[in-house]
Amino acid sequence: MGRHRAHADAPTVRLRERPLRRGPYRGLLTGSSINVVGDVIGTAALPLFVLETTHDLALTGWIATVSVGGSVVTGLLQGPLIDRLGFRASMLFSSVFAAATTLSVYLLHVAGLLTPPLLLLLALVRSVADEPGRVAIFGIVPQLAGQAGVPLERANATLRTVTASSNLVGPLAAGGIAAFAGSEWTILLNAITGLLGTTVLLLFARAPRTAAAEQVGADEDGMSYYRRFRIGLRYLFQDKLLRTLVVATMVFAAFDSSFATIGLTAYAAEVLHQPALYGGLISAFGIGSLVGTIGYGAVGHKLPKRRTYLTVYLAFSALVLLMSLELGVAPAFAVMAAAGLVTSPLDMLYMAALQERVPKRLFGRVISIANTVLSAPAPLAVAAATGLISSVGVRTTMLALGCGYLALAVGLVFVRHLHKLDTTPVDGSEVTRRLPRKVQATQPIPRRFDHLATQPIPRIPTSPPGHRVWMLSADAGLTQPIPRIGAAHLPTVQWQRHEFSRDSGEIQQNRIFES
Repeated sequence: MGRHRAHADAPTVRLRERPLRRGPYRGLLTGSSINVVGDVIGTAALPLFVLETTHDLALTGWIATVSVGGSVVTGLLQGPLIDRLGFRASMLFSSVFAAATTLSVYLLHVAGLLTPPLLLLLALVRSVADEPGRVAIFGIVPQLAGQAGVPLERANATLRTVTASSNLVGPLAAGGIAAFAGSEWTILLNAITGLLGTTVLLLFARAPRTAAAEQVGADEDGMSYYRRFRIGLRYLFQDKLLRTLVVATMVFAAFDSSFATIGLTAYAAEVLHQPALYGGLISAFGIGSLVGTIGYGAVGHKLPKRRTYLTVYLAFSALVLLMSLELGVAPAFAVMAAAGLVTSPLDMLYMAALQERVPKRLFGRVISIANTVLSAPAPLAVAAATGLISSVGVRTTMLALGCGYLALAVGLVFVRHLHKLDTTPVDGSEVTRRLPRKVQATQPIPRRFDHLATQPIPRIPTSPPGHRVWMLSADAGLTQPIPRIGAAHLPTVQWQRHEFSRDSGEIQQNRIFES
């Protein structure tokens, strides 16, 4: 009999395009942007409002102190509550409560009932209400950005761009409104933008609650607040990459506080001989940071994270060392603009690492503890820098800061845990990373063959009339009997073996066996 070769087509994998949902992501950007603009204007005009209404400079200082203290305490303790309520509920609660508090300040002022103790209490309440919303927004961003098909780096950069732009324009707008209409109108504008932003978030920024999240919430129903907090703390310091990033960022943040506050103030006075140029140095840094944030949002998802992280700190240490020289006004402004440009990716790299590695059920706890740890050494660092400037001068202090930056940056080159910045965690379904745009609708199951079962079957010389022959299949074993009619001669049986490659997911070779 003639021989023939059976040709088997490769298995077909049909990919179904997941429909993109851009509405919730755009709603989040719109609502949070409205809130940020109003908050910047209100925060910048609050000292003017206090001075105009109370004529008490000391009360202005006390309000600033109470606001910072409330933010620190709330930032440390809010994590378990955010994880228990969920990102969306925490975000909405924070926005509504902050807007209502600001509106109360305006209404009490109009009614003539706003006393200094009551104003101090409302400032504390407002600072407590703001913190959960900031954490919740960055917790919900990965899910909404993934549904919209937007890279996580671009989504974070967009939010940072809104904040940076508001910080540049907001104080000017606050000053203009206070000068022409009165400082109380800035408070009313802050309340209106808060209510408007909350409405947008409520109607459009909707994140579906998954069955896994509901199961996690049910599993932690019986846990105490202390146990929830302890779980978040343990997770943060058991993850080697997160522990490395938190410790390194804490040290760098302490140096940054010294450099940006007392360091630049003294530099403008002693080196540039014009203390008023301190504002210009900060503005140059802000403009550079804004440009860098926009650029990182465009190409950041294509860059290697570890190399970017190390390059940023090495470049910034070189720029700080340049500040130890006798620079003129224009070169100093250029150096500060370059410093803002190169350091813009740092916050987004740090936040992306948290969003990609921390499980959703722990995100609020972990980021709250991490942010509190980061801000702890800053007051001590500023005090130490102040003493150093008084002793050896600002140029020597800048040289010491630059050497400190350089030593830490070089040390991080040899930290092997930073290589995990460019890897994805094993359990990608649990973390807050973006969802893939394509999912497999049908996937062929790889068939595994037993070596003994795929040996050539013995010859069947003849088949008497009316008898049945059992045909052996390479993948299914013995099939149903096939009736034979007549004295047909069966000298040869042909069958085929498919070798499946696990790496490529395709059939690489067909073999024909005869017996």
